[in-house]
Amino acid sequence: MTAENVVAKAKREAVVILGMHRSGTSALGGVLTRLGAQAPRTLMIPTKDNPRGYFESLELLKVHESILRSAGSRWNDWGPVNPDWLDTPTAEQFQLRLVETLQKEFGDAPLFLIKDPRACLFFPLWRRALKSAGVIPKVVFQLRHPLEVAQSLEARDQFSRTRSLLLWLRYVLEGERGSRKLPRAFVHYRDLLGNWQAAVQRVGKALGVKWPKYSGDTVFAIEEFLSSELRHHTFQDAEVAAVQPLAGWVSEAYAALNHLALPRATKASAQSTLDRIRAEFDASAGVYAAVVREHETRIEGLYASAKKQLAEKSEESNDLSARLQQAAKERDTGRVAHEKQAVEL
Repeated sequence: MTAENVVAKAKREAVVILGMHRSGTSALGGVLTRLGAQAPRTLMIPTKDNPRGYFESLELLKVHESILRSAGSRWNDWGPVNPDWLDTPTAEQFQLRLVETLQKEFGDAPLFLIKDPRACLFFPLWRRALKSAGVIPKVVFQLRHPLEVAQSLEARDQFSRTRSLLLWLRYVLEGERGSRKLPRAFVHYRDLLGNWQAAVQRVGKALGVKWPKYSGDTVFAIEEFLSSELRHHTFQDAEVAAVQPLAGWVSEAYAALNHLALPRATKASAQSTLDRIRAEFDASAGVYAAVVREHETRIEGLYASAKKQLAEKSEESNDLSARLQQAAKERDTGRVAHEKQAVEL
């Protein structure tokens, strides 16, 4: 067997992080890349919302956004993505784009990290893409109390609690269902921050993954990276306060996901509960989604307009400040010249 054939037959694994936005997926991504899962070549740059980085591929993010647009959806749409979309020629084209982008972003890396919460909404397409690329998917599902997620979204995006809980429900229901029957582990954000070594050991055992860079230096680097400061909103196991039936769906779904995270959990009952919630949620979404989305779109428009006005005022203020500074500089220059002239006289 030639060296080229050996490389072609080498096993490749993708650790895929699924979970709702603001659930700590970036913290988990930072830990797993430090342990040896290859990060993408074109990383999203850190922002004030995630100053320690996202550990996401900017190129894959662009593809994901295009996928959602092609299906008539977006990242903050809590309605179901059109199920017929997966069986269209458009979906087949996007499957090819995912495979091409994987090659560009990770090359022939034997173990690499795919992370973007949007993938929850169309993960069956990712399963097809990875299979066609000869890559074995290993899923890590990141959990966080839904009220903590909601408060974080309120701080970042000014979303109402109800909208945030609707989004949380959509993401976790789709992500859990779409990743069934794959090697999978559930990690709670509080456990990652509280004892990351125990958490990643459980993940490695559940997925059958050996972390290449587990060393003393790695432990030090991760301890420096992780901090309780990452967790700004804490609800622990507080009861979800929201309108019915949303409060009931969220509470039941969170309990079912926590059950799936237990060692040797019986999956059938928890997954049956999640399937029932999803069916009820989809039925309600079909009735109310258009009306609610109209309201959300109007609010988003008002918020965008306010941000634009604020940016324009800020630009005007900066321009005025620059002109005042220039005037002061010219005044000081003129004064120095006048004083110099007076001395010479």
